Amino acid sequence: DGQTIYASAGGNEHIQKYSFTKGTLRLQSEILLPVGSFPAGLAINPDGKRLYVTGNLSGALHVVDLESGRVTASIRVGAKPYTCVISKDATEAYVSNWGGDSVSVVDLKSNRLIHDIKVRHKPNDLLMTSDGGRLLVASGNWNTVSVIETARARVVEEIDIALVPNSLPGSTPNTRPDSGGCAAAWR
Repeated sequence: DGQTIYASAGGNEHIQKYSFTKGTLRLQSEILLPVGSFPAGLAINPDGKRLYVTGNLSGALHVVDLESGRVTASIRVGAKPYTCVISKDATEAYVSNWGGDSVSVVDLKSNRLIHDIKVRHKPNDLLMTSDGGRLLVASGNWNTVSVIETARARVVEEIDIALVPNSLPGSTPNTRPDSGGCAAAWR
């Protein structure tokens, strides 16, 4: 709605909900997560009713009902999940697993893991193409972006993004909170 912001609070095991009006943030409430979660990446379902939270230490994708402010499901994914994105049709969530060198695909109707796609070392930022057909995965310890074809749940291309020949692994695709990661380069 342009007036609500959710922020992960890391080691505090909760999500902070803020109102944003006239350029001012005001803390409205906190959503508690399971102990040991260490919330990282967030995604909101297109209907605005659910928030998806990657639990970096719990190895789970937590589903939060935004009306009640409660966790309704915790789905096991890979090791050290970093962030997540929701498919265009809101039927699947994609989770980058920093510690597992993979992307987990979660069916959002059944709340279960359906695929684990191997990618390069330390996957972090994710970007879904506007048509939902491809998922771009930046690898924080490699000089590539993996391109996953979502319909077949497999890597179909790796794009070398080294700035110079023979760059050390991981020297270029790292993301920063202010950069938008690989999203800044994809049109």
